[in-house]
Amino acid sequence: MAIRGKLTRIRIHRAQFKNAVAKGLSSSRVKEAAYQKAVQMVNSVKRRTIKEFDEHPVTKEISEGPSASNMSGTLSGSGNLFTFIGFYEGDDPTRIVRSYLNDKIKVFRQSRFLKFQTSGYYNFRVNPPTTSEIENLTPLPWERGASWARGIERGISGLGYYLHGRFSDARSGGGIQSQYEVKPSIFRTKRYLTTIVTNFYTNIKKRRF
Repeated sequence: MAIRGKLTRIRIHRAQFKNAVAKGLSSSRVKEAAYQKAVQMVNSVKRRTIKEFDEHPVTKEISEGPSASNMSGTLSGSGNLFTFIGFYEGDDPTRIVRSYLNDKIKVFRQSRFLKFQTSGYYNFRVNPPTTSEIENLTPLPWERGASWARGIERGISGLGYYLHGRFSDARSGGGIQSQYEVKPSIFRTKRYLTTIVTNFYTNIKKRRF
């Protein structure tokens, strides 16, 4: 299931800045302090999300290129995801996802203050990552309109007959597509970016103070 832009907010209770309020500081300065607190909290979740992405076996395997072992356990027999998917040798397909997570996740400065009888809080909107946007950034190198990130979880069609090894005409440097029937490499799907994005939302909700 693609995770699109859910309504994502982070709450900062004004009570956290009661000393500033008691000193008579302007509401704009208190609001700015609340915003900086929200940025600190969201950046913490961002770092956690990027770390989860970097440490995922699929990310590690693809990042290591054509010589990687199949640490993700997605393939039977020899080979790895980099050569199975058919990336070009020297490519770093995970870099664009990492950059997306770093640039996408942020807090909007504009806030809404909700006041209650004895308390209140600032409500800041957070720009979240979505699986649909990630899929648009991760096209399969040989099939237009398909995403390798989605394929990791849903299956990658058109593969299965490929020879693992170094061939001069293999674009990945470690495998070659074959029109002849050889022993197919069985691909097993694995939960990947859907879990990472879902965990982002969970971690943001935990940080409402």
